[in-house]
Amino acid sequence: MGPDEACDEEQVEELRCVIDPEGDPGSPEPGEAGVWACNGARWVEVPGYATFACLADGFEFAYGCLPGPDFLCSFGPGSPCEVEDFGGICVDEDIIDTCVWGRRTIDRCSRLCGELGAFGPGFTGGGCEQPTEAEPASCVCTF
Repeated sequence: MGPDEACDEEQVEELRCVIDPEGDPGSPEPGEAGVWACNGARWVEVPGYATFACLADGFEFAYGCLPGPDFLCSFGPGSPCEVEDFGGICVDEDIIDTCVWGRRTIDRCSRLCGELGAFGPGFTGGGCEQPTEAEPASCVCTF
């Protein structure tokens, strides 16, 4: 389903990110959303637009979008992954190679925690922590 808003000449080329109504409204993952554009008469879904927007901004892939629209972009292969099956590793004290929102990500923990809010809202930064080589790394977010 597209946006519930009007689409007429005043909204031409406006974009909206619509969260999947079947998803969890308390913590929607960006990949569960669709991007819609107003063509002056009706809303039209634009598959792949989040990826296009992220690539245009110099990122390697898109997780998806959130209302605004806010396109959530990152670095790494972006291949599908499961957190349980892909234990992260610290590349250095800030960069982590891990699974975020179901996509393999190689990015700064400070950005994942602060800018993207990947591990919850309200964090301003973070760092990568790997207790031992046998245990998976994680981003430790700070306020």
